[in-house]
Amino acid sequence: MNSDSYEKIKLSFLSVNQEQGDSLTYLKGIEDCVGLYRHDEIRVKEEFTWTIGPFEDTIFKDNRKILENWQMRYLPDHMMMQVLGTIKNNSCELGCLQVVLMVCEDMKLYAYREMEMHLVADNLQELFDEGISFPGKKMFYHGQRFDKMTEADLKAAKKSDARKTLNEKHKKLLESLLPEFKASMAAFKRKESEIAPAEGRAKGQSPGAESTKRTLRRSTRKLPLASKSRDLKRQKPSAPHQGRAQGGRKVATARMPCSTQEKAKREKRKYQERDKQLKEAGKGCTPLYDYFPKKKKLSSR
Repeated sequence: MNSDSYEKIKLSFLSVNQEQGDSLTYLKGIEDCVGLYRHDEIRVKEEFTWTIGPFEDTIFKDNRKILENWQMRYLPDHMMMQVLGTIKNNSCELGCLQVVLMVCEDMKLYAYREMEMHLVADNLQELFDEGISFPGKKMFYHGQRFDKMTEADLKAAKKSDARKTLNEKHKKLLESLLPEFKASMAAFKRKESEIAPAEGRAKGQSPGAESTKRTLRRSTRKLPLASKSRDLKRQKPSAPHQGRAQGGRKVATARMPCSTQEKAKREKRKYQERDKQLKEAGKGCTPLYDYFPKKKKLSSR
């Protein structure tokens, strides 16, 4: 940006004087200047670059509530603010996503960075002449305004004009949304009443019968499992499966042969028959069933 444009922007902002009216008029004049030179960039003492723009040009544009937090929760007193744009350091990064520059109704300039509010200049004249002091001369954190407040101060803050104004705005917002909410609920109930009879007619039943059937299905959903568990508890197990006699002593139970044991027995009988036939024919051979290990018999105790 050339020097003529810089001087033009400087004169425009400095021409807005709070003495010509109240604080709201001052902020309105600053807002007009921001809108006039929106997206313009100027260097402040060759150290910082100031990109002029409103709150909507910041990364917080979708969170309007954060602007209210800047006005109410950082400084010692509630202050109305006007965003001037964003600043960045020309020599190095500021270590955050974005630094927002704003001016308060008392004409002091603050910069917001990561939950901190820095006082960077006492007025716009100091900003253009001496540059931006960052980190600021003073630093305020979120909620600092309420740290030293007593119960009486909190009650007074709740009854303040600013709080009453916010409550009125909130009440008007709810009242404006109430007709739309009622219309949506009525449409939802009407649609629900139309769907229920249609489902009953599709199945050849009345809505009342369908609801009764649904209720019975819910109430009997777990009955088969419950009855089965009760039957298992009532059933008396047989003695062989228990492995104990009536006196409490352990007894040997019959062991059921598995499929592999049955197969081995069949193979053994097959080779025995073959050896017998060969022996009768006069041809000696080694009994093949001797290769099968003999199973030890379990002695019953």
